[in-house]
Amino acid sequence: MGWWKRAHCRGSDVDNFFPLPNDRPAVERALEMCCRCPVRNPCRRYAISHSERYGIWGGLTEATREALMRRTPVPRVPR
Repeated sequence: MGWWKRAHCRGSDVDNFFPLPNDRPAVERALEMCCRCPVRNPCRRYAISHSERYGIWGGLTEATREALMRRTPVPRVPR
């Protein structure tokens, strides 16, 4: 997870990325921060490969990640 050091959200309040589903303004604020982040793609890959079920990761909401995971088999990370 060396990409984490370059993430725009690093040092931010983690609660910003776990908004309530009906709090659209909070979701949009988190997505906006992700949109400008240079490590958005590695963050997305991490969330999908680790089956992260909650929060916003790499600009993907829970619902978006779930839909992506249903469409494509998730490669398992070797232990």
